[in-house]
Amino acid sequence: MRQRVDAGEPPFDLIFMDVYMPVMDGLEASKQLARMGCATPIVALTANIMPNDRDVYGQAGMPDCLAKPFTAQELWACLLKYLAPVGTNIVSESERRQDDDAMSRRLRKNFREDNQTTFRDITESIKHGDAKRAHRLAHTLKGAAGLIGKTALRDAARAVEESLREGKDGHAKVTVNNDQLSRLETELNSVISELVRELDGREPVGNNSVDIDNNVATVDKVVDKTAALDLIARLEPMLQIGDSDCMDMIGELRAIPGAEALIDRMEHFDFAPARETLAGIKRQLEGRENE
Repeated sequence: MRQRVDAGEPPFDLIFMDVYMPVMDGLEASKQLARMGCATPIVALTANIMPNDRDVYGQAGMPDCLAKPFTAQELWACLLKYLAPVGTNIVSESERRQDDDAMSRRLRKNFREDNQTTFRDITESIKHGDAKRAHRLAHTLKGAAGLIGKTALRDAARAVEESLREGKDGHAKVTVNNDQLSRLETELNSVISELVRELDGREPVGNNSVDIDNNVATVDKVVDKTAALDLIARLEPMLQIGDSDCMDMIGELRAIPGAEALIDRMEHFDFAPARETLAGIKRQLEGRENE
């Protein structure tokens, strides 16, 4: 928005603002936009809508709210409140169902790929006292579980998220009930196993996240160097400008041996050291390819 203002370009027509974000949350971002003179309507996106939340969002400059997970119909209804359609297209019920099914399958596939190590990442963050990262991981897992309709997992992630909330800013000791973690692990393993059977048509290896992770890792060790270098070429400019959409590439990065440190830095939004780590991985891959 600042770049548009400085360049004299027209503002955005509508802004969707995620409330819970690392580095700067949606409330502070909206307040800063208001101080810049931004008159663009801002719609809060959040899974937490308590009776007084709408007032809080409104005071921060977000007059409207869209609760996650939301349906396509709810999204369209919100868009139509602020934007004038330039045209219409009649879609049959069968076409709509096909589109919905395709979107649902893509969401489930992304969930399976992105959450192979989530429970381990949460527990390791708690072990090292990094409540901020653990809270963010639990919050993201909660939202993703809601999007694919896994309410038991969503509720388990919410319980862990709430336990971590007090310590996420480093003002309190990280404490999570063992029963909450056990429930989260059980629900996540159950969902991952279900998605493996549904999407791959096979039984998962073992009954816990460690076995499933090992099964994935075994496949991932056989790396297509050309595909990996292409992935790196797409990721480099995103890290250069700090584009948070690079998080969408984490699932693909897990297939590259030694990418764990890169993923960790990306998840912490440490883009400068992430670029250095990526450069090292690129040199290693190029060296192997030249051998």
